[in-house]
Amino acid sequence: MHNTGHPHTHILLRGVTEDGKILNIAGDYIAYGIRERASEVVTRVLGRQTELEVRKQLEREVDADRFTSLDRILIAEQRGREFSDPRPDQDMRDTFRQNRALLVERARKLERVGLATEIESGRWIVSPKAEPVLRELGERGDIIKAMHRALEREGLAEDRHPARYVVHRENATERIVGRVLDKGLGGDEMGERVRLVIDGVDGRVHHIEMDAARADEVGRGMIVVAGSAPPAPRAADRNIMDVAGEGAFYRPSQHLERARAAIERIGGDPQGFVGSRVRRLEALRRAGHAERIDADHWRVRADLPARGQAYDLARDRANI
Repeated sequence: MHNTGHPHTHILLRGVTEDGKILNIAGDYIAYGIRERASEVVTRVLGRQTELEVRKQLEREVDADRFTSLDRILIAEQRGREFSDPRPDQDMRDTFRQNRALLVERARKLERVGLATEIESGRWIVSPKAEPVLRELGERGDIIKAMHRALEREGLAEDRHPARYVVHRENATERIVGRVLDKGLGGDEMGERVRLVIDGVDGRVHHIEMDAARADEVGRGMIVVAGSAPPAPRAADRNIMDVAGEGAFYRPSQHLERARAAIERIGGDPQGFVGSRVRRLEALRRAGHAERIDADHWRVRADLPARGQAYDLARDRANI
């Protein structure tokens, strides 16, 4: 996955043995054991990190605006005694003393941003809000980087100041009109939500997330309208009716033949374009608004765009 600042991999485990029997895997092993085994394998292949490498990694974490391993240590040391004391002991090895000194620097960083309090010299109380706040900051930082990369790819980075970046959370509370600069997996990483970076006509750059099904037809370079305004009838639904005409039958093969030249002229994918219309009809069929006769014949009603609009509104309300 590349939807955060740190490329990573997700592994799906199927609890079934080779002979088809159910395989029960302990939750603790899934949560911790697999990671430890993987760490052992990587260490055998790549070798252990040197003390210098570990120190440089920790040094980069001191001023990081995200949740770090230093924060995890400070919070762990606070458990059971209500405070964290990262000061180095006199009898520690030099390396340990240096790393403890980094913990002190990190605690001071947290204090400057209001997430820790020094109760006496060298002893801090880390706020219970520290982890969620820092994780949110890290997520926002990853989003900002993704927005900047999208602008750089389009040659717009110098023309769009970061102060004009707008990160919308679950639902945009304003109407957004602009050109799609980037499309990718949303924060859920499971493909159910997608993120869009939109160069808005209001002079701002917007980052929004939405249901993947609603963004199926959206691609880079398209002009879109997003936000809290009620959805208008979909262009795809009107497009389907244009092809169906008065005959009340939509044929994907006919649509492909009609649209191929125009779509190829602009560098598009005719098969993908028509395929998105078929997927839309399949969704409307499940809701009772269309009928599939066979792979190349769909019966549609003249009021399909209105039916599609009502379907979208009902689904949006259900997801609130």
